[in-house]
Amino acid sequence: MHKLSDLDTVLIDALEHASEAFAIYDAELNLVHCNSNFRKLYSYTVEQTRPGTPVLDLLKLDIENGNLPVGFDACNPEKYIKRRRDFSRLRGETFEIQLQNGQWLSINEGNTASGGLVSIQRDITDSKRTEEEFRKAADLFRTAFNADDSARSITVLETGQFIDVNRAWCALRGIERKDVIGKTAYELNVWGGTENRNLLIDVIREQKQGGVLETRITRKNKEKRNVILSWQVVFFEGEECLFLSSRDVTDLRRVEAAQRESDRLLRVMFENAPIGLALYESEKYSLVLANQRYREITGIEDENASGLDWRNLTHPDDLERELVQHQRFLKGETDEYQLEKRYVHPDGTVRLAQVSLVSVQKVTPDDALRHLAMLTDITDRKETELALQVSQERFSDFTRVGTEWYWEMDQEMNYTYLSSAVEKSLGLPESDYIGLSYLDFKGENEDLQEAEKIMIQKCKAHESFSELVIYRRHNQTNNKVWLRVNGYPFFDEMGAFAGYRGSSSDITEQVELEERLQQAQKMEVVGQLSGGIAHDFNNLLGVIQGNAELAKEKIELGVDDSLQHLSAILRAADRGAELTQSMLAFSRKQALNPTSIRLDEQIRQMEQMIRSAIGEQVLLSTSFEKELWHCEVDPGKVENVVLNLCINAKDAMYDGGELILRLKNSTLKEEDLVNLPDIEPGRYVALEVEDSGVGMPEDIIDHVFEPFFTTKEIGKGTGLGLSMVYGFARQSRGFVDIQSEEEKGTLVTVYLPCAKR
Repeated sequence: MHKLSDLDTVLIDALEHASEAFAIYDAELNLVHCNSNFRKLYSYTVEQTRPGTPVLDLLKLDIENGNLPVGFDACNPEKYIKRRRDFSRLRGETFEIQLQNGQWLSINEGNTASGGLVSIQRDITDSKRTEEEFRKAADLFRTAFNADDSARSITVLETGQFIDVNRAWCALRGIERKDVIGKTAYELNVWGGTENRNLLIDVIREQKQGGVLETRITRKNKEKRNVILSWQVVFFEGEECLFLSSRDVTDLRRVEAAQRESDRLLRVMFENAPIGLALYESEKYSLVLANQRYREITGIEDENASGLDWRNLTHPDDLERELVQHQRFLKGETDEYQLEKRYVHPDGTVRLAQVSLVSVQKVTPDDALRHLAMLTDITDRKETELALQVSQERFSDFTRVGTEWYWEMDQEMNYTYLSSAVEKSLGLPESDYIGLSYLDFKGENEDLQEAEKIMIQKCKAHESFSELVIYRRHNQTNNKVWLRVNGYPFFDEMGAFAGYRGSSSDITEQVELEERLQQAQKMEVVGQLSGGIAHDFNNLLGVIQGNAELAKEKIELGVDDSLQHLSAILRAADRGAELTQSMLAFSRKQALNPTSIRLDEQIRQMEQMIRSAIGEQVLLSTSFEKELWHCEVDPGKVENVVLNLCINAKDAMYDGGELILRLKNSTLKEEDLVNLPDIEPGRYVALEVEDSGVGMPEDIIDHVFEPFFTTKEIGKGTGLGLSMVYGFARQSRGFVDIQSEEEKGTLVTVYLPCAKR
């Protein structure tokens, strides 16, 4: 047991008569001495508080007497003693506790130089303001006054003169105690100005009982510091004084401000992060906090969804798979995991997300296990990947089974890609083309085809081309392989020319079929033509032969009556000449005398002739463009064309109708002449003849330009009219277009080239 010195004895004797409860413990927390007020406060007997009594024994008595702090764990008094000792060692300031019986105690504890503990306690149930009376004991007051790092001072309330300050006060203000005592707060400029202390005094005089406030003080070096003041009005030597206990919170406020700003920035980043973020209580599966993106991905509609179970958000088919990984996480086998899973929204929408889960470090061992869930919505990406996969598979299937193959060339027109179908078409695998140009596969003595020249020109100009028909040689058989080629230039992200992409279709079978069909059609036309010519000439020869025989007989008989027979022979010869002229027109071998004329003027001169030819049952109307271009045609032959078309139109209107003649300027481009490669783009005069007759079906339209083809009754047409129109138009470097629909009429348009003036 610790032996008391004479000084200790004197001190104990003095404290025995103090009004506060007082106890002294040695370094092992054994009681050295306590006064009667301490025993009275806790209902201890003298026997129970003999020197050397362990504080744990006193605590057990408190458990029996019910003198326990609220929230005290009776099953673990050692832990309480340790925490109480640690608190006193670290803080060493006055604190208040409430006992379970409702009694309030004010406790001030401090460490002695020998490592012991001085505990000063008083009952403040009726009044907490008795603390100042306790501090009148000078030595104990000094211990308490300097017990911790709180800056304390006592000044005369009225004048601000300092009676005493502790070490912490001196350290806070950067001044020694000897330079403070006896001087006023105004002289030391503690408050940074007279008005600041006056404001504080006004507050104190209004409240009297004491309080806490935060303010700023000025150090000796003019530095401003933030402090929290606890104040109390006390009386010292009959004079009203001010007791201030202040704590420097300048650094704390800076840290708090920085923490608030950091928290604000983190909150902004958290809430506006492009990925979903959420904090969960791992073992409870419950949501603590989630940002906007997380709520969007998972379908959480309530911004305050704290406590939500993530299992209820997960697609049922994905839940079991994740729970397996989550159990490993809870057992500590892993501190993170990743997976892809689906979230089901309240409206039934399903979103697919890439989930990364990581554990959150505990602040204390008792903290609950938490984890951070990070979500990236990959629904659109997966749909795009799936669509791309399907597209690639579809493209691959098409290239395998079709006759079309695709290619790509770089800026130098060297192949960089070809689909596999090229081998089936040209007999050479796609790999053999890579790095070589189109011209590398041309024969040494093989001239460029017209379509190839166009393609090369387009490539040099970085222009697209389409529907070019060329032939290549099969690598093994050397046979012609006809191709329809399309290509377009492509450019990089900077707009620079990067090469060409295109397709080539093997149309060999189609070309060969068309050639056979054309040959068959030619033979059919030749047969039809020769049959028609033979028939007509046979009729003419019959007329000539019959009339010649009759004329011969009459001459032999001496009858001078052969003139009519000779006239019939001449008419038959004239008819033969006309037939020959029609055949020459169809074959485009008739003699033409083209000149520059205005068709509107030409047709106005023959309008009366046309009206006579079509009769009164047909209403004739005209529509001519005012500034009609001149065209270069044979005037006589064009009159025959107009009359021929008008008579054909009249014959198609059995009960009369309307015939419209139109003349207008027309500029034709390449795309307008796709099916007429031998017709040059440019300016044309369009002659339109439209009737309201019976019209024609499509199968008839396909044959109307063939010689001797007619839909008229026998004896009403030779079938050479439209073929003559067709031959004249083509010989004049123009063409004919016909449109017709049954029961709605026919429109024939003759395009004649504009005169070069």
